Amino acid sequence: MFIVENKAYKIVGSEIISTELLNIDILKKTNYLTDNNNLKRIKRTNNALRKVINIEENTFTVKNAYYKTKLYIQTENFWNSFPTRTERETEFTVTNYKNGLFGYYVYTLPTTYEIYLESHDVDTDIYYILAESITNHDIKDYNRSEKILITNGWTNTYYPYFSTKYGTVITQAGEITF
Repeated sequence: MFIVENKAYKIVGSEIISTELLNIDILKKTNYLTDNNNLKRIKRTNNALRKVINIEENTFTVKNAYYKTKLYIQTENFWNSFPTRTERETEFTVTNYKNGLFGYYVYTLPTTYEIYLESHDVDTDIYYILAESITNHDIKDYNRSEKILITNGWTNTYYPYFSTKYGTVITQAGEITF
């Protein structure tokens, strides 16, 4: 079992069950998902548990009248699709857009970037480094990630944060520096 904010979660077989903290005694006694209205099954997909798991993320945007570029960086800890495993990930995504008749749409632009992300795992005191540099590359949407699979079960003691992050992204939309 683990508690995040005002909810309690329990791994039962291959399921994750959640409830409000005031119903934690019901959850403690449960060894299977019942028809109890106070208990709720959580789907084990990356997005379904985002509210449960610690994530540090930032979005940076630059735009002009014609183009827009978005940079998204994150480090997170989430439940892997294989039972009782945790996956730790650091990633970035660069997406370019062009302004059209009905708003911005994804569009290929020459893009130059240098990105350095260093994520620290306070549980194991391990640093995860993701670095990449590309010059004048035609991209619409590009992402890169470093993943580490923790095979000894689920852990919610990992609190991901960027110990170091810096970079630039340059397109016809302008320059993002962080």
